[in-house]
Amino acid sequence: MAKHIEAVPSENITIKLGRIGARVEELLLPVGSTVRDALRAVGLDEDGEVRCNGDIYSNGDPLDEGDVLVFIGNAKVEGR
Repeated sequence: MAKHIEAVPSENITIKLGRIGARVEELLLPVGSTVRDALRAVGLDEDGEVRCNGDIYSNGDPLDEGDVLVFIGNAKVEGR
């Protein structure tokens, strides 16, 4: 008889965080983490622009499994 394995909700999410001129880091964060939590996890200043999957995010925005953040910081973004 086949055993049925039910999916157990994970208590963590995996995201990627990149910086201009630096390597991309993969982070394991608790479910419910925010942009602020991700920046703190890698020791970054919370000021500056952050893009998530191409959209501008603020520090309090929640993150989901597989999100890709790019920390631009206070660099001037062309066209803005």
